[in-house]
Amino acid sequence: MIGFDLLDEKVVALLTTIGIHIIHTYTIIKFQLTTNATHLYNTNDLVRECADTLNDGLFTLHSLVSSHYIEAPYSHWTVCYKNGDYKERRINTDIIFYNLTDMTSIETIANSYKDIFNLMRPSVEQNELDNLVITHVRNKHADFFVSRVLDNNLEDDGFNHICSLDKTRNYFINIQYCHPDMKERITLTLDKRFLIKGNIIFSSCFVLRCLNYQSIPFKFDNKYKLLIMDSDINNIELTHNKYIQLESDNYKVHNLPTTIEEKKTKLKSI
Repeated sequence: MIGFDLLDEKVVALLTTIGIHIIHTYTIIKFQLTTNATHLYNTNDLVRECADTLNDGLFTLHSLVSSHYIEAPYSHWTVCYKNGDYKERRINTDIIFYNLTDMTSIETIANSYKDIFNLMRPSVEQNELDNLVITHVRNKHADFFVSRVLDNNLEDDGFNHICSLDKTRNYFINIQYCHPDMKERITLTLDKRFLIKGNIIFSSCFVLRCLNYQSIPFKFDNKYKLLIMDSDINNIELTHNKYIQLESDNYKVHNLPTTIEEKKTKLKSI
C-alpha cells in the first residue's frame, strides 16, 4: 500500500513538472511570436496593410452578428447622438490618416471637429443629447481617439479647447453606471485610446455610447448616475448634466452648456 502511495506521489510530481515545462515553453513561444509579429507589422508596410485589411474584414463580419456595437479598427469620423435609440453616423477616413506621418497635420485634421460635424450634420436626425464627435486616428505611428461635444449651433467655445494630442494617464480606477430602475450596476471600461489631453469624456452621449458598446441590458434617461473612483481614491458622482475633460496631469468636471441642457429636458428613456 505504501509502495502504491509512493508511486502515485512520483507520478503526480512528474506530471506537475511536465505541466510546468509545457506552460513555460508555451509562454516563451507566445512571447517570441508576438514580439516578432509586432516587429514585422511595424517595419513591413505590406504586412501591415494586409493585417489591417484582414482586421477590417473581420470587424465587418463581427459587427453583423454582434448584439452590441464594437469599435471600428480603422480611422473614422463619427457623430454619436440619440434619437429614440442610440445612433451613429460614421465616415471611414483611412484614406486620410493611414499613411499620414506628420503629427502636426494629424493634429490639425483631428481637431477640425466643427467642420466634421458640419459635413455630417445633414445625416444626423433630431438629437436628444449633446452631439458627440469622435475622430479615430489609426496608422503606423498612432492609434487614438479625439472626442468633442457640440450643440446644434456649434456654440462650444467655452468648453472645447483645441490642444496638442498629448497622451495623459488613466485617472480612473473604477467606473460604475447606476440607474434607479436597474437592480445591478454596470461597470464601464474607458478605452485607453481616449486618454488624450483635451478629450471630453462621460458626457451624457459618451455614457450612452459606452453602454451601447457592452452587452449588459440597461435603462438610460436623465436619472442615471456615474460613480467613479479616481487614482487618488476620490469618489466622483456625475449626473446627466456633467462631463469630464482630461488635462495633461489632471482632469476637471464641468457642467454641460445650457443650450444642451434645455434640449435634454425632453429626453426619452430607453
